[in-house]
Amino acid sequence: MYGNHDRYTCEHWQTTEIAAEESSTEHDTQVAPWHSDALSKLDINLVSVQRRPHVIALVGPHNAGKTTYLAAIHLLCLREPVLKDFSFAGSLTLRGWQRIIESMQYPRDKNLPPSYPPHTPNSNERVPGLLHYTLRTNEDEGLQEILLTDAPGEWFTSWACNPDESMYPGAVWTIRNADAYLFFVDSDALAGDEPGVARSTIESMAMRLAEERNEKPVGIVWSKSDVKIDGVIEQQVETILSRELPDATSFRMSVRPQKGNDPEMMVESLKDTLEFATTKQPVAIDFQTDCPTGNPEDRFLSYRGNGHV
Repeated sequence: MYGNHDRYTCEHWQTTEIAAEESSTEHDTQVAPWHSDALSKLDINLVSVQRRPHVIALVGPHNAGKTTYLAAIHLLCLREPVLKDFSFAGSLTLRGWQRIIESMQYPRDKNLPPSYPPHTPNSNERVPGLLHYTLRTNEDEGLQEILLTDAPGEWFTSWACNPDESMYPGAVWTIRNADAYLFFVDSDALAGDEPGVARSTIESMAMRLAEERNEKPVGIVWSKSDVKIDGVIEQQVETILSRELPDATSFRMSVRPQKGNDPEMMVESLKDTLEFATTKQPVAIDFQTDCPTGNPEDRFLSYRGNGHV
């Protein structure tokens, strides 16, 4: 810009390269375009070059089980095919997936038993972490790109009260760009010491989502469904959800083994929710067949082709 052939001799050059770049040789010119960690807004172009990705937004308050759901889905994908019409064809975020499942796997250190994934850190990032799958149809009809959001619940709690982008723009981005929503209802919070607060949080989020969803599909996930909720509180929440999201599909889910229940029931509930969220809804396109002109007397503006006006 200022005529310096060597950028390091320019007084305005900002030396922000990492140490690894300084130690690389001039032959190290090929660098992978992805880092295999969770994607961000700047990385979306990697999966949208050939086709638009299908974005699934996991919405819910803090500690509602969103990250645990993601971990359970990936652990299941490592074991068996999850979607009946698709098979796994790749991922650009394998390290991102590994980060959320490592705490649920059996470690080599016996003093660290498996546990739930750590809380997704709350930050002011523009977008949430985006976890990616590439799926191939079993009929070999092509590929489908899937992005699942991993965002802190604090974002959505704030967004429900104030949808302005200035506070947590990541929540606004998630809601606007999603193709389907999984709305998490925390059964443990509803059965806890402050069920009224949990119910109010669910109501405010459901009301806001109803305003912003633009008729996109919503799945209501009653997480930690092994926890017993007071019948009155549960009925009140069901009334709120049926009022605000009347066409939503409900799912009951728990990653804890329940006495008398087949463990495969948990597997089936995971498959059902992902099947619901990945199913593309038909889009109705309103074609305008009548094109009125501002001046119907002008034969040029009234031309419709094939010699007709």
